[in-house]
This record gives sequence, C-alpha cells and structure tokens, in this order.
Amino acid sequence: MVIAGKVTVADAALLLGISERTVRRLRACFESRGPAALVHGNAGRRPSNAIDRAVAERIVALAKRRTPGSTTATRPIS
Repeated sequence: MVIAGKVTVADAALLLGISERTVRRLRACFESRGPAALVHGNAGRRPSNAIDRAVAERIVALAKRRTPGSTTATRPIS
C-alpha cells in the first residue's frame, strides 16, 4: 500500500507499530529485492543455542523413567 501510494509512511508505521525510518528501510529493500527482502535472515536456520535432538530425546526419556524410592509424582509425564 505504501508502494502504491495509498498509505503514507507515517500511517504505515502507526499501523505496523514500527518507526517511519523502518518503514522507509523496508520499502527500499522491498523495491530492490522483492518480497524475499521482508523474510527474516535467520528463517529456516536452527538456533545456535538449540539442544541437539538426541540430547533432548534422552532428557525426555530420563524424565519419563520411574526411579524406585523417588518422591516424584505418581502420574506419568506426558
């Protein structure tokens, strides 16, 4: 809408909850690179602080395991 001139930069900023400068920056990127410019740069990438899948599965398995004499709740962890 800003590109077509139907909405002002100020109105777009207010509607999106971002600054006018950010609207101008996003518009410039959109005009030069198209819709792909609006996708976050880390989209589709695994977070650098993510736990390895095997480790996560092991943690879940340990959490579900019953230990004789433990004082944990009697209902199973789902």
